[in-house]
Amino acid sequence: MTIGTKYKWGKDIAVRTWNKLQQLPLWRRILLLLVLAAMVMVASVMLAAYLAEKRLTGEVVKISKAGEPLVYADLRPEAVKPQAGEDASLYYVEAVKRIRPGDLQDIVKLDVFYRLNMVSLPSDKFPGELREKTSQTLTKAEPLFAMLDKGAQLPLSGFDVGVFRGRQICKDRLDSIQGTAFLSSLRTLNLLQSGKIEQAAKSILSTAQLIRVFDSFPTIPVQGRKMICFRLICADIQMLLVYNSATGRLSEKQLEQLQSMVDGVFDSNALEKTLLAERVYQLEVGRNLIPRGVASRFLSPDVPALPERLARPKFRWHRMRICSGAAKFLRDMAWFIEVSRLAWPGPLEEIKDANSTPSGGSSGLISTVAPLTRFTAETLVAGECTETALAIERYRRREKALPKKLEDLCPQYIKSVPLDPFTGRAMLYTCSDKSYKVFSAAKVRINDVNSIVPGQ
Repeated sequence: MTIGTKYKWGKDIAVRTWNKLQQLPLWRRILLLLVLAAMVMVASVMLAAYLAEKRLTGEVVKISKAGEPLVYADLRPEAVKPQAGEDASLYYVEAVKRIRPGDLQDIVKLDVFYRLNMVSLPSDKFPGELREKTSQTLTKAEPLFAMLDKGAQLPLSGFDVGVFRGRQICKDRLDSIQGTAFLSSLRTLNLLQSGKIEQAAKSILSTAQLIRVFDSFPTIPVQGRKMICFRLICADIQMLLVYNSATGRLSEKQLEQLQSMVDGVFDSNALEKTLLAERVYQLEVGRNLIPRGVASRFLSPDVPALPERLARPKFRWHRMRICSGAAKFLRDMAWFIEVSRLAWPGPLEEIKDANSTPSGGSSGLISTVAPLTRFTAETLVAGECTETALAIERYRRREKALPKKLEDLCPQYIKSVPLDPFTGRAMLYTCSDKSYKVFSAAKVRINDVNSIVPGQ
């Protein structure tokens, strides 16, 4: 049969079919067209749902091929194996239990009010009522502090911050941990006010050890709390240096311990770690959307069932929409993770540009990642300023004078001059005969909070 014959034969069938349709009553023709339209629509939805699942599967495979974390175990550092009964988590769990989530606001207010009075009033004018209230609060918390100080001496194998127990449980636990950190900060401030500089330094080191618990699974909410607590520690160190400038009681060893602690708590790749952890968490939330064969191959089977885990939709239309959204989330997150690996201020600039374009601003992730990126940069500034200030104090202790420039600290006191994440250039530094300031060139002058100005 030739091509022309085939065409003619097919045309004849179409004509005969059309003629038969024309002979049917109008209502039957309309019904038949509706049935055909419904069949086409169902087939289209099924095809679209299949393609959406394929795109989602493709994103998961792409992450695996890139060698990036897909499961919780890939995020954890090498497991610490403490001896039986010698794990900091045993003490931290009991300590955190003593702070109810509802206590957080009152503890923060008391800490902030106490700090403001220390900054603005001389010691002999400090409010007696505030001192008495603080003393009563700290006396009640002595068992808590004993557990914190004991835990600070021990390795930490892990800590359940509640990420896999539901949003409310996680929030309550984070509130309790943050409340514990602020209460420990209040102890530090009270020791400073009482002239107990060395004990205040030990209290700061104990608080810094507590915030190790946030590293167990640093999703965006968890990492946000860690940054708050770390900046609180930096503020306490800055207050400590102001008080120490008048007495000089801190030893070289204590200053070095504090500097080493600040250097190790928060690093420049913190943003990348947070986004990787958030993606692993969201993959577990949407685990049921991924075909079972793919999920069993790439995702861990031993992760607890999340209360927020999405159920597999019964209707293909609904499944298509959710799978399409999940695939878009993974595509967008892949870009943000790539940007987070740039040297600062690259992440700030790239995300700012994406936020200013119509396509970038419409992304659901940009509204979360943009403030997270800036908060991370501000936290890096707090850490760099504080670490540099401790190095300056060590320099002044030995040289009996302040360094003229930050390069004078290298390499004995710091490895290199710290870079400002907002500019990529050296952190700014000014000094006079008795005071100095280390600060950032950020337009929003967070350096006014994180400045170190001893002797003033």
